[in-house]
Amino acid sequence: MTLLLTALASLTLAYAAMTALCLGLPRYWRQCVPTPVFPRRQRALRGLGWLLFAAASGPGGHTWGGPIGLVLWPGALALAGMTLVCVLAYRPRWTPKLGLG
Repeated sequence: MTLLLTALASLTLAYAAMTALCLGLPRYWRQCVPTPVFPRRQRALRGLGWLLFAAASGPGGHTWGGPIGLVLWPGALALAGMTLVCVLAYRPRWTPKLGLG
């Protein structure tokens, strides 16, 4: 059960990171959110995305150990990225709700 929760935590953090980086770009912001985009908000979302990327490596590295956790981390990033691409393609307005809150 602990391994499942750890994998879910890593995947959730990776998806939130991908979403923050995605919404940090003006094109995807306009596609997903009807309000205007501000440069300060873009920088904050990009910074948050990179911090969440780093945090996504933590649960796997803690539970499975450093080498195995770091090998599983790109898998979580890839799965989160594919999920985000599917959400952006079919329901772009759901992106901020699913990823950041």
